Amino acid sequence: MNSIQASLLKNPQSVAADMANNIRRLIATNKKVVFVEGVIDEKIYSKFLNLDNVFVYKLYGYPNILIGVKEINRLKATYKDRYFAIKDADFDRILGKGYEPENILLTDYHDIEMFLLCEEEVYSVFEKEFNIQFASGIENAIEEIKVLSFLKLYNCIKELGYSFKKKCTVRKLYKKGDISLYNCLLALQSDKRNCDCKSLEEGEIFSFIEEFKEVAKEQLTNGHDLMQIVVIKLNELNYKINDDCTLLSDKLIDNYTLDKFKKTKLYLKIVEIEKKTQCKILLS
Repeated sequence: MNSIQASLLKNPQSVAADMANNIRRLIATNKKVVFVEGVIDEKIYSKFLNLDNVFVYKLYGYPNILIGVKEINRLKATYKDRYFAIKDADFDRILGKGYEPENILLTDYHDIEMFLLCEEEVYSVFEKEFNIQFASGIENAIEEIKVLSFLKLYNCIKELGYSFKKKCTVRKLYKKGDISLYNCLLALQSDKRNCDCKSLEEGEIFSFIEEFKEVAKEQLTNGHDLMQIVVIKLNELNYKINDDCTLLSDKLIDNYTLDKFKKTKLYLKIVEIEKKTQCKILLS
């Protein structure tokens, strides 16, 4: 969590106030506000939205979106037609979780990174932009981090409250040799922030994985984790790509077209909002 996120979450009223002020400011110009989670979201959605009619505003994470949307609808009923929010689905589709009001939209897959990495022509992008033959590389990478993906789902469903961000990251686990359940548990339990969490049992987790093994990989896999392992693999092949994944994500965004976006459920949801509000939101 960055300092901006931490500040916003400590002051949820400031999130709502900031969102409301943006809506108030843009009402005079007849613009609709689209709240998104972060930098990558802002970059890709700005490609497909009509910026003459829409203002894309990043809120640094889904908790701020949920807090802000809840509060903003209390302020003035007319605001609800002046904005919508796009939230990473995370595990929401697996859990069958929906949101009120209906103007919180979800990505088709787990998150925006999966949105980019699982599109049909991704390997042609690797070849075009990096001159890389990376056939089956994405599928292999998803398999390599599968245990970590299931462990995050387990943590979510059981509401255990484990933090993965400091020690249980793809990069740190990979340096230990492999992304095994043993190494994941060791990393989680060595983090002082997790000291009050319920202990994790390997047998129970393996049973959980067996129970949820049919879950779609696009919904299970954290796209940021996948970006990290893909970059690691490419660097091992001597393709020098910066470790923060910015170069890779930028190239994928550059090659993600409006025609591809039109095939998504998210696009159709935005079309529904267009019709309902009679505001031209999307580029033709």
